[in-house]
Amino acid sequence: MVLRIEDTDVVRSEARFESQLLDDLRWMGLDWDEGPDLGGAYAPYRQSDRLEIYREHAERLVSEGKAYLCFCSQEELERDRDEKLAQQLPPIYSGKCRALDPAEAQRRRAAGEAAAIRLRIPEHPIRFHDIVHGMVEFSNEVVSDPIILRSSGIPVYNYVVVVDDALMKITHVIRGDDHLSNTPKQVALYEALGWPVPQFAHLSTILGSDRERLSKRHGATSIANFRDMGVLPEALMNYLALLGWAPSGGTREVFTPDELKKEFSLERVTPSPARANREAGRAVLRAREIAAGESGRADACVVWPDCRAAGAVGRRAGAAARAGGVDLSLRCDCGSELAGERGGAERAEDGCGAGGVCEAGRDGV
Repeated sequence: MVLRIEDTDVVRSEARFESQLLDDLRWMGLDWDEGPDLGGAYAPYRQSDRLEIYREHAERLVSEGKAYLCFCSQEELERDRDEKLAQQLPPIYSGKCRALDPAEAQRRRAAGEAAAIRLRIPEHPIRFHDIVHGMVEFSNEVVSDPIILRSSGIPVYNYVVVVDDALMKITHVIRGDDHLSNTPKQVALYEALGWPVPQFAHLSTILGSDRERLSKRHGATSIANFRDMGVLPEALMNYLALLGWAPSGGTREVFTPDELKKEFSLERVTPSPARANREAGRAVLRAREIAAGESGRADACVVWPDCRAAGAVGRRAGAAARAGGVDLSLRCDCGSELAGERGGAERAEDGCGAGGVCEAGRDGV
C-alpha cells in the first residue's frame, strides 16, 4: 500500500493535518508499505515535493500540441463565467487561447507574460467504465479545457493525481462519487499522456438522517471523534463497511477486519446514497464490541455513555469530554439510562462494571 500526501492546496495544507491523518490511519489499523515516513521506490510522496515532475509532463503536453498556454486573467475568466450563467449556459471556458499560434504563445511567455497551461480536450465524448456505476459517458462540450498548471507554477488536483497514479502504478482509483465529474478530465489526461487508464470505483455519498450530506451538524464525523468516545477501531471499520455495501448471502452485520477483507467486493457496492442512521450505527458498533469482549479484548467495554451535551454517540467518552464538563450518563443495552450510586462521569471513567439498573429493571452491563 502507498500513502501519498496531496498537499498542493497550499491554503488547506498544514503539518498538523498530516499528523492527524497519519494518527487516524494507524489507529484504524491501516498500514502502508511506502509513504513520506517510510520512503519507497516512488518517492517523494508529498506532492509539494514533486512540482518539477508535474511541470515536466505539462510542458511535454504543450510541445506535443495536446495542451496550450492560456493568458486569460482571473478577472476575464470570472466575467466570462458570470455572463454564461446569466444566459443559463454551462460556465465552461470559452476557448479563447485554444487557437493561439504556439510559437507566438511561447514568445509571449518568454517575454514575461503570465500563462497557465490548459489540456486540449478531444473533440469526442469521453467514456470510461466504473465498477459501481457501469459505463459512464460525458460530452466533450460540457467538460471544457481544464487548467493543469496555474500561471503560478502550482499544478491542480485533477492533473497531479493522474501523474502520481500513473507513475506509482496505481491500478484502482476508489473514492467518493462527488469525484465522478472529475473523472472525464482525468481520463483525457491519461490518454493524452499515453498512459493506461486505471479502474475507477466511485462509492456512494454518505448522508445524515435528514438525507443531507453528512457534516458536523450531524454529530461525530471524524475518526478522532469516535476514538475519543472510546469506540473500538474494529467496530468503526465494521460499521463504515456496511454504508453502501451489503455482504453476500444474508443479513450478517458483524465482521472482524480479516472477515471483511475476504467478504468485501466492489461489485456489491450500491450507487445509491448511504444513510448514516444513528440507531443502526449504535446497534452495529455495540454488537461488534460485544464480540470483541467475548473474544477477550482487554479494552472491550459494552457500556455506552450518551454524551448529550456534545450530541455524541459512543461506548465511552474521552478525557477531553470529561474535562469539558460534558453530561455523561450510561445506558443499558435496551437503550434506557442506568440508575446507579455513582455519577455519570465517574462511571464513564471506570468503563465496565457500572453496577447500575436501568429504567426497565434490567441490570447494567
